[in-house]
Amino acid sequence: MTDADWLSFKTNMMGGDKFLFTVDHAWVEQCQTPMIVLMGHDLAHPEVSSRELAAAAPNATLVEDWIAEEHHAAAQVAVADFLIANTPE
Repeated sequence: MTDADWLSFKTNMMGGDKFLFTVDHAWVEQCQTPMIVLMGHDLAHPEVSSRELAAAAPNATLVEDWIAEEHHAAAQVAVADFLIANTPE
């Protein structure tokens, strides 16, 4: 890939006026699909974006603590519970 290819990719992914790369708030607010949001903690995945997504999406579940080893068991339970609750029979 050339530098121009990377610049084009970056602009398409992060250079627009969309809320999350390719979707705006209106789309997130009307999305009825259940989603689990594992809160981000870095520059590419900021906490504020995770919180905003979870607040805007009507069927979102936010898992705040999952990265540190002491939170792994609780996060696994949260993900399993989410999948059980949202998997069609």
